Amino acid sequence: METIFIDRKNTQITVAQGRLKVKHPGMEGSYTSLPLTQMNALVISCDCQLTTGMLRSLSKFKVSLICLNNRNPDASMISVPMSNGNIARRVAQYQCISDDAQKSLFAQKLIRRKITLQLSMLRKLKSQRPDKATQFNRAISALQKLRLKTSTKLADATANMHTLMGYEGIAAKHYFSAFTEAFAPSLEFTGRNKRPPRDPVNAVLSLMYTMTYFEAIRACHGAGLAPYLGVLHQPDYNRASLACDIEELIRTQVDFWVYEMFRLRVLRSDHFCRENSGACMLTKAGRKVFFAQLAIAMPQWRKYLRSICAILAKTLVERDNTI
Repeated sequence: METIFIDRKNTQITVAQGRLKVKHPGMEGSYTSLPLTQMNALVISCDCQLTTGMLRSLSKFKVSLICLNNRNPDASMISVPMSNGNIARRVAQYQCISDDAQKSLFAQKLIRRKITLQLSMLRKLKSQRPDKATQFNRAISALQKLRLKTSTKLADATANMHTLMGYEGIAAKHYFSAFTEAFAPSLEFTGRNKRPPRDPVNAVLSLMYTMTYFEAIRACHGAGLAPYLGVLHQPDYNRASLACDIEELIRTQVDFWVYEMFRLRVLRSDHFCRENSGACMLTKAGRKVFFAQLAIAMPQWRKYLRSICAILAKTLVERDNTI
């Protein structure tokens, strides 16, 4: 199954006889054609005309459509075909998050696992950058203490949730303080910033987090879960909170991929430009490199996200024997 990326303005996209046909401006000869049965998702990051017939065909063949906003990834759009109609599983999910004790326990396990992954990531980066050992050791020590604290469960589930969220925020601060040390000073990556991202690393992180967020939504639907009913991330307007929860477990893999892209100079400073607003964006050449590399990495991450959702769905099934 493939993810197709469209990044050239005014590209002609049509569907006929179960095949996606793509023709770029100035392209000589016939269309590039691909069977919809071999497609997993269509990602469009430029202005194109889409017909209702095409949208129906994408839905029929369960192909997700992602309209990516390069300037503001958070303003992107996704259309995900409903691939699992197990409403009983969604009811069990709602019952679970409505139980404060169960919700608190789930959040505790999630945050502990997230901190464990952050520790593993920093140890890996420390081996790559021994010259920054002091900074990494400081963050690792702080995260180890926080992970130990997450083992303590308070009697009051509500108080426990507030405490856990505090630990999560502190852990993220320590993690990113060390993560920034792994990058070359010329990239000007001094911490997480967005809306808009102001340096090359943050520009790629924002795009990657957007893509994995969409993949997490798709994984939730595939497992019969409601992506908007989260635990760690509280339900909010137009936010797939459960997808955000699940995405937390893949963030360090994404972070390391971004680090490798810059370390190996697959992505370079000249692949980016700055707008008058201060936003840092990939150039046309940069997007070509980025999407080519993303197509290689995404299948593995997609499989991992689906496995997480399958485990979560199984947990809900076992909790309620009527499903």
